[in-house]
Amino acid sequence: MNRVIARLHPPSDVFLLNFAIYGKMGAPIQTFSHQIMNNTEQMDNHEPSLPTRIYTVVASIPAGKVTTYGTIARLAGAAGAARQVGIVLSRLPAGSKLPWFRVVNAQGKISLTGPDYIRQKQALLADGVLFTPSDRINFKIYGWLTPPS
Repeated sequence: MNRVIARLHPPSDVFLLNFAIYGKMGAPIQTFSHQIMNNTEQMDNHEPSLPTRIYTVVASIPAGKVTTYGTIARLAGAAGAARQVGIVLSRLPAGSKLPWFRVVNAQGKISLTGPDYIRQKQALLADGVLFTPSDRINFKIYGWLTPPS
């Protein structure tokens, strides 16, 4: 089972999240960083912000698997906030190493359109995720912590 470790490094008003995903043997299999802006209200109570919790969950989705916006929201402690997950992921900076493309809608489809749809589909295909003829992803094969359909 993979485990994810996220560390916050507050240099000033910006946080740098360093993620490491560890494999079964304890060796890191993927590492990446992500910068987020500081929210002073959440700094005061030392609780990670919702975007930070979303990033942590998304970082833990294994290669070749997908999950839903709703599952990410639930695992981030914000059940019912699937749209907020989409908003947070849409604000990732260009070139982010976070595997945002592994998050799809509850029907197993890509919600994006146009060039963004193509970019996400290509990333999923490169990740080993296959689509049905109706452009859906079979959660029984590729789902990660998704409720049974």
